[in-house]
Amino acid sequence: MAASIHPSAVLPCSDATRNNEFLLSVCVPTYHRPQLLARALKSIGPLPPEVEVVISDNSTNDLSGEVTQLVMDEQPTQRWRYFHNPPGGTLIGNWNACVERARGHYVLMLHDDDYLLPGAISKLVSTLQAARSRYEAVLFGVQVVNEHERVQHRQTVSTAHFLHRSLATQKLLTNSSFVRMPAMVVSRRAYVEAGMLDPVQDGTGDLDIWLRVCSKHGLYRVPITTAAYTVHNGAVTAGMFQAQTISQLLRIFNRAAEQQLLSPPELETARARFFHQFVLAGTLRSMRNRNLKRARQVLDLLKHPELSHLGLSLRWLPLRLCFFVLTRFVQDE
Repeated sequence: MAASIHPSAVLPCSDATRNNEFLLSVCVPTYHRPQLLARALKSIGPLPPEVEVVISDNSTNDLSGEVTQLVMDEQPTQRWRYFHNPPGGTLIGNWNACVERARGHYVLMLHDDDYLLPGAISKLVSTLQAARSRYEAVLFGVQVVNEHERVQHRQTVSTAHFLHRSLATQKLLTNSSFVRMPAMVVSRRAYVEAGMLDPVQDGTGDLDIWLRVCSKHGLYRVPITTAAYTVHNGAVTAGMFQAQTISQLLRIFNRAAEQQLLSPPELETARARFFHQFVLAGTLRSMRNRNLKRARQVLDLLKHPELSHLGLSLRWLPLRLCFFVLTRFVQDE
Protein backbone atom coordinates (compact mmCIF):
# COMPACT_ATOMS: atom_id res chain seq x y z
CA MET A 1 0.00 0.00 0.00
CA ALA A 2 1.41 3.41 -0.92
CA ALA A 3 2.25 5.92 1.77
CA SER A 4 -0.35 8.61 2.29
CA ILE A 5 0.14 12.18 1.17
CA HIS A 6 1.03 14.09 4.29
CA PRO A 7 -0.08 17.65 5.10
CA SER A 8 2.34 20.41 4.25
CA ALA A 9 2.73 21.81 7.75
CA VAL A 10 6.16 21.30 9.30
CA LEU A 11 5.60 19.50 12.56
CA PRO A 12 8.34 19.19 15.20
CA CYS A 13 9.47 15.63 15.77
CA SER A 14 8.70 14.20 19.17
CA ASP A 15 11.38 12.89 21.51
CA ALA A 16 10.12 9.39 20.80
CA THR A 17 10.67 9.90 17.09
CA ARG A 18 14.17 11.21 17.72
CA ASN A 19 14.98 8.19 19.89
CA ASN A 20 14.04 5.94 16.98
CA GLU A 21 15.62 8.09 14.29
CA PHE A 22 16.96 6.82 11.00
CA LEU A 23 20.65 6.93 10.21
CA LEU A 24 20.01 8.95 7.04
CA SER A 25 17.25 11.11 5.61
CA VAL A 26 17.45 11.52 1.84
CA CYS A 27 15.58 14.78 1.29
CA VAL A 28 14.26 15.56 -2.19
CA PRO A 29 13.09 19.15 -2.69
CA THR A 30 11.23 19.44 -5.99
CA TYR A 31 9.48 22.02 -8.15
CA HIS A 32 7.63 21.31 -11.41
CA ARG A 33 10.01 18.63 -12.70
CA PRO A 34 8.05 15.37 -12.36
CA GLN A 35 10.13 13.45 -14.92
CA LEU A 36 13.40 14.35 -13.25
CA LEU A 37 11.84 13.68 -9.86
CA ALA A 38 10.95 10.18 -11.02
CA ARG A 39 14.57 9.59 -12.05
CA ALA A 40 15.87 10.85 -8.71
CA LEU A 41 13.48 8.69 -6.69
CA LYS A 42 14.12 5.57 -8.78
CA SER A 43 17.87 6.03 -8.32
CA ILE A 44 17.56 5.62 -4.57
CA GLY A 45 16.61 1.96 -4.94
CA PRO A 46 15.22 -0.29 -2.18
CA LEU A 47 15.24 1.48 1.16
CA PRO A 48 17.04 -0.29 4.00
CA PRO A 49 15.71 0.15 7.58
CA GLU A 50 18.33 2.83 8.28
CA VAL A 51 17.16 5.22 5.55
CA GLU A 52 14.07 7.35 4.99
CA VAL A 53 13.10 9.57 2.05
CA VAL A 54 11.41 12.97 2.45
CA ILE A 55 9.91 14.53 -0.70
CA SER A 56 9.04 18.21 -0.32
CA ASP A 57 7.10 19.62 -3.27
CA ASN A 58 6.73 23.32 -4.10
CA SER A 59 4.84 22.63 -7.34
CA THR A 60 1.46 24.25 -7.98
CA ASN A 61 -0.07 21.09 -9.47
CA ASP A 62 -0.35 17.44 -8.42
CA LEU A 63 1.92 15.84 -11.06
CA SER A 64 4.92 15.41 -8.76
CA GLY A 65 2.70 13.92 -6.08
CA GLU A 66 1.32 11.40 -8.55
CA VAL A 67 4.83 10.51 -9.73
CA THR A 68 5.94 10.07 -6.14
CA GLN A 69 3.08 7.66 -5.42
CA LEU A 70 3.89 5.58 -8.49
CA VAL A 71 7.64 5.38 -7.90
CA MET A 72 7.53 4.90 -4.13
CA ASP A 73 4.59 2.50 -4.10
CA GLU A 74 6.77 -0.56 -3.48
CA GLN A 75 8.83 1.06 -0.73
CA PRO A 76 7.92 0.41 2.93
CA THR A 77 5.36 3.04 3.86
CA GLN A 78 7.10 3.99 7.11
CA ARG A 79 10.30 4.92 5.25
CA TRP A 80 9.04 7.68 2.99
CA ARG A 81 6.88 10.79 3.30
CA TYR A 82 5.59 13.28 0.75
CA PHE A 83 4.70 16.91 1.50
CA HIS A 84 2.88 19.24 -0.90
CA ASN A 85 3.81 22.71 0.30
CA PRO A 86 1.55 25.79 0.22
CA PRO A 87 1.85 28.08 -2.84
CA GLY A 88 4.51 30.75 -2.89
CA GLY A 89 7.31 28.75 -1.34
CA THR A 90 10.96 29.42 -2.12
CA LEU A 91 13.90 27.13 -2.77
CA ILE A 92 15.48 28.03 0.56
CA GLY A 93 12.19 27.64 2.40
CA ASN A 94 11.80 24.19 0.89
CA TRP A 95 15.35 23.24 1.83
CA ASN A 96 14.81 24.32 5.44
CA ALA A 97 11.49 22.47 5.56
CA CYS A 98 13.27 19.30 4.47
CA VAL A 99 15.69 19.53 7.37
CA GLU A 100 12.87 20.26 9.83
CA ARG A 101 10.96 17.21 8.63
CA ALA A 102 13.96 14.87 8.55
CA ARG A 103 14.14 12.17 11.21
CA GLY A 104 17.59 10.92 10.31
CA HIS A 105 20.81 11.58 12.15
CA TYR A 106 22.31 12.67 8.81
CA VAL A 107 20.68 14.59 5.96
CA LEU A 108 21.49 14.25 2.25
CA MET A 109 19.91 16.81 -0.09
CA LEU A 110 19.08 15.22 -3.44
CA HIS A 111 17.58 17.86 -5.71
CA ASP A 112 15.13 16.55 -8.28
CA ASP A 113 17.58 17.05 -11.19
CA ASP A 114 20.33 14.99 -9.52
CA TYR A 115 20.39 11.27 -8.80
CA LEU A 116 22.21 8.55 -6.88
CA LEU A 117 24.46 6.01 -8.56
CA PRO A 118 23.81 2.24 -8.38
CA GLY A 119 24.68 0.84 -4.97
CA ALA A 120 24.98 4.30 -3.43
CA ILE A 121 22.57 3.71 -0.55
CA SER A 122 24.49 0.73 0.83
CA LYS A 123 27.78 2.67 0.54
CA LEU A 124 26.25 5.65 2.29
CA VAL A 125 24.89 3.50 5.12
CA SER A 126 28.15 1.65 5.77
CA THR A 127 30.22 4.85 5.68
CA LEU A 128 27.85 6.87 7.85
CA GLN A 129 27.49 4.11 10.43
CA ALA A 130 31.25 4.30 10.98
CA ALA A 131 31.29 8.11 10.86
CA ARG A 132 28.32 8.78 13.11
CA SER A 133 30.17 9.14 16.40
CA ARG A 134 33.04 11.15 14.91
CA TYR A 135 32.00 13.45 12.05
CA GLU A 136 29.19 15.97 11.56
CA ALA A 137 29.89 16.57 7.84
CA VAL A 138 30.92 13.94 5.30
CA LEU A 139 31.76 14.70 1.67
CA PHE A 140 31.47 11.85 -0.85
CA GLY A 141 32.62 11.78 -4.46
CA VAL A 142 30.36 12.93 -7.28
CA GLN A 143 30.07 12.65 -11.05
CA VAL A 144 29.28 15.88 -12.88
CA VAL A 145 27.01 14.96 -15.80
CA ASN A 146 25.17 16.82 -18.55
CA GLU A 147 21.47 16.60 -19.36
CA HIS A 148 22.15 13.37 -21.30
CA GLU A 149 23.81 11.78 -18.24
CA ARG A 150 27.22 11.88 -19.90
CA VAL A 151 30.02 12.26 -17.38
CA GLN A 152 31.89 15.53 -17.81
CA HIS A 153 33.97 15.41 -14.68
CA ARG A 154 34.62 13.16 -11.68
CA GLN A 155 35.17 14.88 -8.37
CA THR A 156 36.54 12.70 -5.59
CA VAL A 157 39.64 11.95 -3.50
CA SER A 158 42.02 9.01 -3.53
CA THR A 159 42.05 8.37 0.22
CA ALA A 160 39.79 9.17 3.15
CA HIS A 161 40.95 12.12 5.24
CA PHE A 162 39.68 14.71 7.67
CA LEU A 163 39.98 18.43 7.01
CA HIS A 164 40.22 20.35 10.26
CA ARG A 165 38.18 23.51 10.60
CA SER A 166 40.62 26.02 9.13
CA LEU A 167 41.56 23.81 6.19
CA ALA A 168 37.92 22.97 5.43
CA THR A 169 37.15 26.70 5.54
CA GLN A 170 40.03 27.46 3.20
CA LYS A 171 38.88 24.83 0.71
CA LEU A 172 35.31 26.13 0.68
CA LEU A 173 36.44 29.73 0.16
CA THR A 174 39.04 28.91 -2.49
CA ASN A 175 37.24 26.47 -4.77
CA SER A 176 33.77 27.57 -5.92
CA SER A 177 32.96 23.96 -6.91
CA PHE A 178 34.48 22.25 -3.90
CA VAL A 179 31.12 20.81 -2.79
CA ARG A 180 28.39 19.53 -5.08
CA MET A 181 25.03 19.31 -3.35
CA PRO A 182 24.24 15.55 -3.54
CA ALA A 183 27.76 14.64 -2.38
CA MET A 184 27.48 16.42 0.97
CA VAL A 185 25.98 14.72 4.01
CA VAL A 186 25.59 16.72 7.24
CA SER A 187 24.08 15.80 10.58
CA ARG A 188 20.67 17.32 11.18
CA ARG A 189 21.94 18.64 14.51
CA ALA A 190 24.78 20.53 12.83
CA TYR A 191 22.39 22.12 10.33
CA VAL A 192 19.99 23.21 13.07
CA GLU A 193 22.80 24.55 15.29
CA ALA A 194 24.16 26.49 12.31
CA GLY A 195 20.83 28.26 11.93
CA MET A 196 19.60 26.65 8.68
CA LEU A 197 19.74 28.39 5.30
CA ASP A 198 19.65 32.19 5.30
CA PRO A 199 16.93 33.49 2.89
CA VAL A 200 19.06 36.57 2.21
CA GLN A 201 21.69 34.39 0.57
CA ASP A 202 19.25 32.96 -1.99
CA GLY A 203 21.18 30.72 -4.42
CA THR A 204 24.38 30.95 -2.38
CA GLY A 205 22.76 29.67 0.79
CA ASP A 206 24.33 26.23 0.47
CA LEU A 207 27.89 27.60 0.55
CA ASP A 208 26.94 29.87 3.44
CA ILE A 209 25.65 27.08 5.66
CA TRP A 210 28.39 24.62 4.72
CA LEU A 211 30.91 27.26 5.75
CA ARG A 212 29.14 27.67 9.08
CA VAL A 213 29.09 23.90 9.62
CA CYS A 214 32.63 23.12 8.46
CA SER A 215 34.26 26.09 10.19
CA LYS A 216 32.95 24.58 13.44
CA HIS A 217 33.16 20.84 12.84
CA GLY A 218 35.61 20.29 9.96
CA LEU A 219 34.90 17.95 7.06
CA TYR A 220 35.51 14.25 6.48
CA ARG A 221 36.17 13.31 2.84
CA VAL A 222 35.81 9.76 1.53
CA PRO A 223 36.88 8.22 -1.82
CA ILE A 224 33.42 6.81 -2.52
CA THR A 225 31.37 8.23 -5.39
CA THR A 226 27.66 8.09 -4.67
CA ALA A 227 25.82 10.66 -6.80
CA ALA A 228 25.52 12.46 -10.12
CA TYR A 229 25.26 16.25 -10.20
CA THR A 230 23.52 17.45 -13.35
CA VAL A 231 24.64 20.56 -15.22
CA HIS A 232 21.87 21.83 -17.52
CA ASN A 233 20.23 25.06 -18.57
CA GLY A 234 17.21 24.51 -16.36
CA ALA A 235 19.27 24.17 -13.19
CA VAL A 236 19.10 26.87 -10.53
CA THR A 237 22.85 27.37 -10.83
CA ALA A 238 22.46 28.32 -14.51
CA GLY A 239 20.99 31.68 -13.46
CA MET A 240 23.54 32.45 -10.76
CA PHE A 241 26.09 34.26 -12.90
CA GLN A 242 24.94 37.80 -12.24
CA ALA A 243 25.82 40.84 -10.14
CA GLN A 244 23.39 39.93 -7.36
CA THR A 245 25.14 36.61 -6.81
CA ILE A 246 28.51 38.37 -6.60
CA SER A 247 27.12 40.57 -3.80
CA GLN A 248 25.73 37.53 -1.97
CA LEU A 249 29.04 35.69 -2.21
CA LEU A 250 30.95 38.74 -1.00
CA ARG A 251 28.66 38.85 2.02
CA ILE A 252 29.90 35.36 2.90
CA PHE A 253 33.53 36.44 2.54
CA ASN A 254 32.90 39.55 4.64
CA ARG A 255 31.46 37.44 7.44
CA ALA A 256 34.45 35.11 7.22
CA ALA A 257 36.69 38.15 7.64
CA GLU A 258 34.68 39.46 10.60
CA GLN A 259 34.88 36.06 12.30
CA GLN A 260 38.59 35.75 11.44
CA LEU A 261 38.08 32.28 9.99
CA LEU A 262 41.27 32.78 7.94
CA SER A 263 44.16 35.19 8.19
CA PRO A 264 43.82 38.32 5.99
CA PRO A 265 46.44 37.11 3.44
CA GLU A 266 44.81 33.65 3.26
CA LEU A 267 41.38 35.18 2.78
CA GLU A 268 42.56 37.53 0.02
CA THR A 269 44.19 34.66 -1.87
CA ALA A 270 41.08 32.54 -1.44
CA ARG A 271 38.82 35.38 -2.60
CA ALA A 272 40.81 35.94 -5.81
CA ARG A 273 40.82 32.24 -6.69
CA PHE A 274 37.17 31.71 -5.79
CA PHE A 275 35.74 34.56 -7.86
CA HIS A 276 37.96 33.89 -10.86
CA GLN A 277 36.91 30.24 -10.88
CA PHE A 278 33.24 31.09 -10.36
CA VAL A 279 33.08 33.68 -13.16
CA LEU A 280 35.20 31.66 -15.59
CA ALA A 281 33.00 28.59 -15.02
CA GLY A 282 29.94 30.67 -15.90
CA THR A 283 31.70 32.04 -18.97
CA LEU A 284 32.57 28.54 -20.12
CA ARG A 285 28.99 27.40 -19.66
CA SER A 286 27.72 30.18 -21.94
CA MET A 287 30.42 29.43 -24.50
CA ARG A 288 29.41 25.77 -24.56
CA ASN A 289 25.89 26.97 -25.31
CA ARG A 290 27.37 29.05 -28.18
CA ASN A 291 26.14 32.25 -26.59
CA LEU A 292 29.13 34.57 -26.83
CA LYS A 293 27.11 37.64 -25.92
CA ARG A 294 26.14 36.06 -22.60
CA ALA A 295 29.71 34.79 -22.14
CA ARG A 296 30.99 38.36 -22.43
CA GLN A 297 28.46 39.54 -19.88
CA VAL A 298 29.48 36.86 -17.40
CA LEU A 299 33.19 37.47 -17.90
CA ASP A 300 32.63 41.17 -17.25
CA LEU A 301 31.45 40.28 -13.74
CA LEU A 302 35.14 40.39 -12.83
CA LYS A 303 34.82 44.16 -13.40
CA HIS A 304 32.03 44.36 -10.82
CA PRO A 305 32.61 47.43 -8.55
CA GLU A 306 32.74 45.22 -5.46
CA LEU A 307 35.50 43.18 -7.08
CA SER A 308 37.60 46.21 -8.02
CA HIS A 309 40.23 45.29 -5.43
CA LEU A 310 40.22 41.60 -6.33
CA GLY A 311 43.78 40.37 -6.67
CA LEU A 312 45.06 38.47 -9.67
CA SER A 313 44.94 34.70 -9.56
CA LEU A 314 47.95 33.30 -11.38
CA ARG A 315 46.23 29.93 -11.56
CA TRP A 316 43.28 31.33 -13.51
CA LEU A 317 44.98 34.20 -15.37
CA PRO A 318 45.80 32.23 -18.59
CA LEU A 319 42.18 31.05 -18.90
CA ARG A 320 40.86 34.54 -18.21
CA LEU A 321 43.04 35.98 -20.99
CA CYS A 322 41.98 33.18 -23.36
CA PHE A 323 38.29 33.79 -22.67
CA PHE A 324 38.76 37.53 -23.09
CA VAL A 325 40.16 37.01 -26.58
CA LEU A 326 37.51 34.50 -27.56
CA THR A 327 34.58 36.58 -26.34
CA ARG A 328 35.85 39.78 -27.93
CA PHE A 329 37.21 38.69 -31.27
CA VAL A 330 35.18 35.61 -32.23
CA GLN A 331 31.90 36.37 -33.98
CA ASP A 332 28.61 35.10 -32.58
CA GLU A 333 26.98 32.38 -34.64
